[in-house]
Amino acid sequence: MNYEKEEGGKGSDDLQSWLIGRLCLPYGAVICLMALIPNSAAGRAAFVFCGLVLLSIGGALLVSTRRPDAGPTAL
Repeated sequence: MNYEKEEGGKGSDDLQSWLIGRLCLPYGAVICLMALIPNSAAGRAAFVFCGLVLLSIGGALLVSTRRPDAGPTAL
């Protein structure tokens, strides 16, 4: 089995990381905005915490694809 020939090589992994990273950013922002829903302070903090975690994961995925040898391919 030749993975690079059949699946497109490591560029496919970089494209997937870039795409998932781009999707995590708006989802994280929406979760952070849910802190505006009337709730206790602990509930609001939980929304902000979860949103920030998702934003940081998305950011880390985007940064990891910006290496000179692993830039995202155009969609």
